[in-house]
Amino acid sequence: MCEHYFSALVRLSTLCFIIILVNKWERPKECFDLMKVRLARVMAFAVAMMMIVSIAAEPVFAAKIKGKTGIGMAEWAFKAYNEGWTYTWGGSSAGNVDCSGLIRSYCNGKGGGAKALLDASSVNGSANDMPRIHGLGLWCDGHAGVYVGKNKDGVDMAIDMRNSKVNVVYSAMKTRYYSPWVKWFKISMISYPDTGWYEFRGDTYYYKNGEFVVGKVTIDGKTYDFGKSGALKGEGAAEPTTTTAKKTTT
Repeated sequence: MCEHYFSALVRLSTLCFIIILVNKWERPKECFDLMKVRLARVMAFAVAMMMIVSIAAEPVFAAKIKGKTGIGMAEWAFKAYNEGWTYTWGGSSAGNVDCSGLIRSYCNGKGGGAKALLDASSVNGSANDMPRIHGLGLWCDGHAGVYVGKNKDGVDMAIDMRNSKVNVVYSAMKTRYYSPWVKWFKISMISYPDTGWYEFRGDTYYYKNGEFVVGKVTIDGKTYDFGKSGALKGEGAAEPTTTTAKKTTT
């Protein structure tokens, strides 16, 4: 995100320099005749207009958006899948989105394209080493998606708005052979869990140090079984109290 602001600042500074320089050419001097001065002004104006347009086209990123979470992002992606949203190039409104628009539609329309979303993130890594965090962004060249956790077999799953032929797709991350996921990233505008109980799609999860746990884990002296997916199994599902379980909203 800082890179976008720095880039815009550099262009604004250059624009101010051009304006000052042009103002100094109000009267022709010996080394410039009137035609050269006018040509210089036209060229300066053209450069200034291009810079203004490029600044206006900068992706819009916000600070953390209140109420927007990683779990909420993953639930939003499932909503798109369950409702059969339509692929719409450039779209970022619920029901009609493109790949990055799936993320922007959850983030109140903020953000940019796939690469801009990745570049705005300060926390990212290789998709070959996925952390267990619902709602991470996924990136490959020219495309973005959302990590939605593990299925019952412990397979990492993703949802992405693929194209106008198949629209929204729910699939195992490693089945994307033709253009594999390259990077995961924390979406800069939303917050992610730290440690505690969380609910996701009707199941209970426990996050420890920023990742949901799997298998049998002892918490406060009691052992729980979270299986391969991370969802709490058996009678223990009723154990977390209303003071410790955290509900997320989309």
